[in-house]
Formats: sequence, structure tokens, C-alpha cells
Amino acid sequence: MYRKSSDGIVAFLTVIGILIAVFSLVRVNNVTFGANNTYQTNSTKQENAHADEMNSSAQSGDESKNRPTETIKLSDTEKLDNNFYKVESVVDGDTIKITYNGSLTSVRIIGVNTPETVDPRTTVECFGTEASEYLKQKLDGKSIRIATDSTQADRDKYNRLLRYVYLDGEDVGLSIIANGYGYEYTYNIPYAHQSDYKKAQVDAENQNKGLWAPEACNETGSINNNDISPSMTQSTQNQSDCNIKGNISWSGEKIYHMPGQQYYESTIIDTAYGERWFCSEAEAQSAGWRKSKV
Repeated sequence: MYRKSSDGIVAFLTVIGILIAVFSLVRVNNVTFGANNTYQTNSTKQENAHADEMNSSAQSGDESKNRPTETIKLSDTEKLDNNFYKVESVVDGDTIKITYNGSLTSVRIIGVNTPETVDPRTTVECFGTEASEYLKQKLDGKSIRIATDSTQADRDKYNRLLRYVYLDGEDVGLSIIANGYGYEYTYNIPYAHQSDYKKAQVDAENQNKGLWAPEACNETGSINNNDISPSMTQSTQNQSDCNIKGNISWSGEKIYHMPGQQYYESTIIDTAYGERWFCSEAEAQSAGWRKSKV
């Protein structure tokens, strides 16, 4: 009897030892059993926790949901912002508002000018309403990317951000011009997309798209065909005796351009902003302007 009892105790202890060994093995392999006979390893739980953290972080941003997969081909002078931005509103055909660094900020699209609709100094111009509606339909409430161009200033004289705008990889500025809703516009210094935008305008004009259609502006006269918005009045350019362009740069510097200089043709004078024409270099210099270096 003693022998059998001893053997039973040994067998019982052996079973206990085996169970302890199995439990330890399970712990070593980082397996945690749960309900319904399912399990997760600790490493899997860590991966899931990391994924949850990333999702939570993404959802906390202004524009992280439903971000599109896109391919954007950038020029050498462009830098793409890492963030996506929701278009809060469309101001007109070439200006939008986004929340940028926590503040509602206007963004002026580089290289494009559309007929005016909100400038208090002018009436609503031909095709301005159509241009604004086009941009609203295209961008309002959408998630976009923006990019700087190192050849241009960060902001204009109205403190608007100067940016290229991309929607699902599409260059919005190019789309505006190609569909006949705006003009190619160079302010002082050529920008990276200039040649593409100029070509798009020529194509749109040849195809009578948008504001280039013969019937588009019959009530207000013919379209200005000088690659600029009709709001940028050029009447004084015909004054051959006073053809020196007194430009004011984005930084506020007063620079005059002589006929034949590099940026003379692309410089647009807008007298409403203090820019002016001069009849001589002496006149320009006495008024506080300096000559362009190129």
C-alpha cells in the first residue's frame, strides 16, 4: 500500500511539473490566450497598439481622412508641403482659404490670374463668376497639397501664401488655364511652371475654351489677349515717351526696369498699388526707385 501510494504521489508531481513547464513555455513565447479560443502574441499586440496610435494621430490632423494616393512631379525649385489641407472656402477663381498653422489663411495660386469678382475697386469682370464657380466645384471642401517655388516670395503684398495647389496629383493652376477660366500670369520673376502655363493658355485660346469663346464676353467687349487679367490696366504702356516700369517687389523694394532688360516684358505695372511709369531714369531715381540689376 505504501509503495502504491508513493508511486501515485510521484505521478501526480510529474504531471504538475509538466503543466508548469508548458505554462512557462507559453509565457516565454509571449502568447496570451483569450475568449473564444483566440489568441494574440505580445508582439502582435504591440503592432496593433502602434497602428492604433498612428490612426489616432492621423485622425487628429485637420485633413487626414480619405487622403488620396497621388503622384506629383515637382520642378527643381518646388518644395511640397508634407501636410494635406482642407479647402475651407474659395475666394475667387485664383484664391482659396485653408487652415494653415492653426489660422485661416488665404492662398494665392502661383502663375494664374482670373477675372475679378471680389475686388472692391472694380466691377465683376467678364467670366469672373464662371471662374469662381469652377474653382468652387473643383476644390471646396476637398483635401489638397500645396507647394512653394523658391523663385517666388512666400507671401504677396496682401500677406496671402503664394503656392502651387495640387488636387489628387493634378496641378490646379494648369487646369484653370487649360479650361479657359484664367490667364497665365507672371509677376516680375518667371516661375517654374511658366512655360507649361503659357502653352496651356495658347491651347485654350485656339480651342475657344471658356473666356476665349467668341460669345463669352460680347456684352463687355473683347478679351484682353496680353497674357494678363483685364483688371491689370495696361493703357499707359503705349506711352512711348514714358516707358520705364516702376515696379514694387513683394518685399516692398522699388525697382525700375528699362526696355530691353531681362524682366521688362514680364513686369506688370499696377498703379493702384503704388507702381508707376517714368519718363526718365533720373525721374525714377529721384522718386526712390533703383534700376534692376538684370
